[in-house]
Amino acid sequence: MSSPTTILIAEDQAITRFGLKCALEVFEDLKVVGESADGISVVLQALALKPQVILMDIGLPKVDGIKASKQIKDALPGVRIIMFTSSDDEENIYAALSAGADGYCLKNVAGEHLYSAIKAVTRGVAWLDPGIADRVLRSRDEKNRKVPAAQPRVEMEGDQTLNENQMLILQLLSQGANLESVAIKFNLSADSVARMVNETIAKLHASAGTTPQLSILEVERAKRTVIGERYSVDGVLGRGGMGIVYRGTHLLMDRPVAIKMLHPEYAADELVVKRFQSEAKSLSMVSHPNLVAVFDFGMTAAKEPFMVMDYHQGRGLDDLLDNNVHISTERAINIFTQVCDALTAVHDRDIVHRDIKPSNIVISEEGLVKLVDFGIAKSFDSSAMKLTMTGEVVGTPKYMSPEQCMGLQLDARSDIYALGCVMYEVFTGKPPFIADTFYEMVRQHVDKEPSRLPFLRPAMPVSADLQKIILIALSKDPENRFQSTSALKTALLSLAAVEQPVT
Repeated sequence: MSSPTTILIAEDQAITRFGLKCALEVFEDLKVVGESADGISVVLQALALKPQVILMDIGLPKVDGIKASKQIKDALPGVRIIMFTSSDDEENIYAALSAGADGYCLKNVAGEHLYSAIKAVTRGVAWLDPGIADRVLRSRDEKNRKVPAAQPRVEMEGDQTLNENQMLILQLLSQGANLESVAIKFNLSADSVARMVNETIAKLHASAGTTPQLSILEVERAKRTVIGERYSVDGVLGRGGMGIVYRGTHLLMDRPVAIKMLHPEYAADELVVKRFQSEAKSLSMVSHPNLVAVFDFGMTAAKEPFMVMDYHQGRGLDDLLDNNVHISTERAINIFTQVCDALTAVHDRDIVHRDIKPSNIVISEEGLVKLVDFGIAKSFDSSAMKLTMTGEVVGTPKYMSPEQCMGLQLDARSDIYALGCVMYEVFTGKPPFIADTFYEMVRQHVDKEPSRLPFLRPAMPVSADLQKIILIALSKDPENRFQSTSALKTALLSLAAVEQPVT
């Protein structure tokens, strides 16, 4: 195993440093080697520790992050610096750009992106937070509106005018786009697009006197892209921390399909790809009415792995919740017992889903439930019921189990906790925990007990027995939860005479 990426955290707020350290140290391939609370100490520590990556607060005391970054870059040009800024106003953004850092993030950057940002800059590819790209784009729009019609638009000192293609690149960045998706958009090679991106960012940096490169995040692929010579991509169905699911068509059979692809940073990881292929094979052998069938696996011309599944038309549970659709207790129990059946089928095949959430529970007009998106699923050893790898935090923060938040070994009971989170949200109208940051959400899953007060909503009273079932599923200790989804289903069906699930 290669040595972990070494990281130095420079942040004056102790709680933020602690949160960053906890979030990063769950990854076996990352190692926090030092912490600094001011600009002077971060320069000294950088010279002493020579970390590979520095997470730099732009507003450090004594010496700010901009000056500290310049001093460090002069002495250690190989160190990668990801700059944090606390606001999206233009002054702060351009101050961050002027530092010549390798990555630029707003402090509320999604936790799932931070790991990707670190891995990107260590590969020599810089990173731009989509929030910053969006603010820069809006800033330029505002400037254009102030320029009289007879004058040129978006001009800077020298030949720094952003042309139409460069403005389009900036728009894609603000939405979140990777190199491959921009290449598809422009029908060019990835190398050609990389040069275009660099030219765009060079112009953005011209006024600050620096020319760092830019990384780009995930965005939709162009419609009608052909994958594996037989599948066309028609649109995006959903996205998560590990990949994107596209709606597509089997060109030879004219059959609608769902295509799961890994994000590029994972597609380049041989171990992740091997596991992804293993799960496709395992799931293809699981036949159950509450699961979408996996029937193909392949590699694109760019060596990106993809998994092809049946396309199930229906409405996501998240859509019902977002639109305040009334879900009766009987209907909810019917939905969750079907989810239990689906999970029992995959758990029996030694697979844990790891991303149970409302959007992955799709309900047809006839009431048939399908559990979808097994792209981040993992096998676990049937004798020990434990995953073969540790140190990974993948999933959706609102629905992650305590052990998942801490990057510990997982088993089927982690899915039971996540399903408990979804049940809590359906029956109370809100998730068990609400937080402004990834780190605070993780802390609550690990340390805080869910409140019973939301169960007292007069519009949808929840019986004491049902509350008990949900709270058992939400136990912090896996040993105190239901030990199988079949046991959870039995408990749900014991509450009342409900309609049996559609099969």
